[in-house]
Amino acid sequence: MRAGLADKASEYPWSSYAYYVGKQKTPAWLQTDFVLGYFGDNASKARKRYRRFVEGAAGPDTQAPLEEVFASTFLGSEAFIAWVKDTFIGKERADMRNIPALREMIDRPSLEEIEKATELMIGKEHRLRKSLCLFVSHQYGGFRLKEIGAYYGMRGSAVSQSSRRFKKRLGVDDKLRHTVAEIVKQLRYVES
Repeated sequence: MRAGLADKASEYPWSSYAYYVGKQKTPAWLQTDFVLGYFGDNASKARKRYRRFVEGAAGPDTQAPLEEVFASTFLGSEAFIAWVKDTFIGKERADMRNIPALREMIDRPSLEEIEKATELMIGKEHRLRKSLCLFVSHQYGGFRLKEIGAYYGMRGSAVSQSSRRFKKRLGVDDKLRHTVAEIVKQLRYVES
């Protein structure tokens, strides 16, 4: 409806709405109980409440059941989110760049903290400082190229090129590889 493909949910041919409100027999593969369970235990009443909710006729005291979704992925209490973080993510710095939910879940240092840690390790005036910051932010920080570029006043494509060139340099420079490893090690314990 927001995209303008239909005026009402019931008019969109590829929507499961008709099954949820009981206008059509629910196919075996579609499980409606979970969603309808947010609207009540009685199936008939739940369908009516769901229908009012979707059609926008819900009263002001009706809360959207998915309002508490965290990182567009996790639905649950703060305790549940903390459990997911502790159990499945922990302190690991997985490649988060393409997994938005992980970027939201993992406590990670900010771009400013990455820059400060780099400056402490090699000095503010070091010729490779910016390249090192870009590389660490891109490869380990979980930031999108656009975010890094905005912070450093560059385009995302320039960040990508710089990171790629720096990675090649790491392949032949043991001292630089050690420096990167030390910075990353320090950043694992930075509280954000």
